[in-house]
Amino acid sequence: MNRPDVIILDEPTSGLDGRNMRRVVKLLRQMAASGVAVLVITHDYELVCGACDRLLFLGDKKLQADLPVTASTVPEVIQLMQTLNKIN
Repeated sequence: MNRPDVIILDEPTSGLDGRNMRRVVKLLRQMAASGVAVLVITHDYELVCGACDRLLFLGDKKLQADLPVTASTVPEVIQLMQTLNKIN
């Protein structure tokens, strides 16, 4: 548990205020920079846009989208995430 190769987090910012969400984003970025593969399961597009390098969008038991999270893809990320939130 001290030095995992991979860490999987399910809704790590659920219920957090903005300040603490930013702290989690910073921690996730630090972990990734240290070589840990960080997988985040979330409905929160702000978390995805702040902490993630890539979005794998799953639905109907298959991969629906695989795209980098960059300034130019943020609108598409938000649109995909809003679609997911309408489903749930």
